[in-house]
Amino acid sequence: MQLKLLNTRRRLLAAMAALGVTSIAGISRVSAQADDCSVSYLDGDLDNRQTNYRAFADTAEFAFLARIEVLAEQTVLFSQEQGGEIETGVAAIKLAVRRSEDGVLRAEKSAIQWPITALKVDGQLYSVIGEAQAQGVPVGIIFSGGGEDIGEILFEPGVFDPQTETIDLNSQVSGIMHEAMMQRRGFSVRLVAGGTIYSSIQPETMAYADFIESTLLPAMDEARRMEAEGGCSMMSDEAMQMYLEMMEEDCFLTSACCAVIGLNDRCWELETLRKFRDGWLSSFAEGRADIARYYREAPAVAQLLVSSPAGRRRLLGLYWRYIIPSALLVKAGANRMAHRLYRKMMVDLLGPSV
Repeated sequence: MQLKLLNTRRRLLAAMAALGVTSIAGISRVSAQADDCSVSYLDGDLDNRQTNYRAFADTAEFAFLARIEVLAEQTVLFSQEQGGEIETGVAAIKLAVRRSEDGVLRAEKSAIQWPITALKVDGQLYSVIGEAQAQGVPVGIIFSGGGEDIGEILFEPGVFDPQTETIDLNSQVSGIMHEAMMQRRGFSVRLVAGGTIYSSIQPETMAYADFIESTLLPAMDEARRMEAEGGCSMMSDEAMQMYLEMMEEDCFLTSACCAVIGLNDRCWELETLRKFRDGWLSSFAEGRADIARYYREAPAVAQLLVSSPAGRRRLLGLYWRYIIPSALLVKAGANRMAHRLYRKMMVDLLGPSV
């Protein structure tokens, strides 16, 4: 079942403009160069509930998963990624942090990715935020820490899109949220409309603080040590091995782009694009011609790019400019748009076809 009033194209554009990867367990785009030393863990997903992160010497980004549940009657959560209609699900709190000179981590930006909270009436689903805005009812989120309300954000009609599943937060709000969770005294983000609490995100603050202190900070220390010992101008042995393994899957440029950022062979981006290649794209002559050219010319280009720092920086840019958007378009069923983007990447890298 699709949400009423939920426009697929708007969902797609909102997802692509969000803090980072739309996968709920994904990390956001990093601002560091491809050659900066980093320590990462990227195997977290909805099943193991592990926190994905990428840590540099002074900055880091991570996605902390938290429980979300409905608290009002005739209300459900809706998430395609989590199976459709649910009463209890998973939200992701994505943060970018920086270590100051005194060694304290401070949040620079964040985003909350959550299932849409919807009213279920006569078998149809209606966005709580959208309905409240349409009826002129105040709607927003309230942050609570240690049993006390510490802040709120009002979703203004015409400003906040009720159909988006991602809320971007500025540095001030991000800092308040991070500091509250570090106190280990409980924290929640509640969706409230007209005085009724419809859903609540409840991260485990003990687990959050333990992750920061026992995993993220040591990872940042390790990245700093690696830089002090000579830097990371060359692709790591682990990343190179990952790239070579993925080359065996005949994905060439996409594999190289994903290997540079540290994603494994079965990451959702590669899996999605492989299915696209073997399915829709190979079903017609023009698509098969593009695939043939890709196989013929891409391996040499991929090898050239992956062998130099400048080339790896370009691969990192390609990941965000082409790979992620293409995979998102495929997931949304926009195959023709994905094909156009796929061809644009080939023209940018291989030149016009002759």
